[in-house]
Amino acid sequence: MSIPIIVYNIPSRTGVNITAQTSVEMAQRFPNLHAVKESSGDVDQSAEIASRAGEKFLIYSGDDYLTLPMMAVGGCGVVSVASHVAGRQINNMMEQFFAGNLSEARKLHYSLLPLFKGLFAAPNPTCVKYALSKLGLCTENLRLPLVLWTHCKERPWITY
Repeated sequence: MSIPIIVYNIPSRTGVNITAQTSVEMAQRFPNLHAVKESSGDVDQSAEIASRAGEKFLIYSGDDYLTLPMMAVGGCGVVSVASHVAGRQINNMMEQFFAGNLSEARKLHYSLLPLFKGLFAAPNPTCVKYALSKLGLCTENLRLPLVLWTHCKERPWITY
């Protein structure tokens, strides 16, 4: 059986970066490898993958704040944390980008930047859980070893 696979490149958690060369080679070698969730923070790396891996190999941003820049170099979207709180706005930003309304997409991106930064003021998922609790979607409670950091509550520029 062949199941579709998305590789998750997150060097900050694994200590190892999956290079563009390796991503391209894997995309060419394994037909059930369909995409990469690219969280290296390197837009150049994403551009290289997009230019060499072919149109069928998809690149998703793994960092909300890089969604728009990555789409500009060939990315197709985002595997998002912030979408739990602002899904419609992020979707609208992507729709505006793909419709060619770059000015509107940029405007939406800029308006979302404080949220993107604020949700990572403490280790994920503590701040997004707090934000969701303020929206009435869950409680603030986290399972150990995670605890709700006060940093999440000290971000007055974020509105939920």
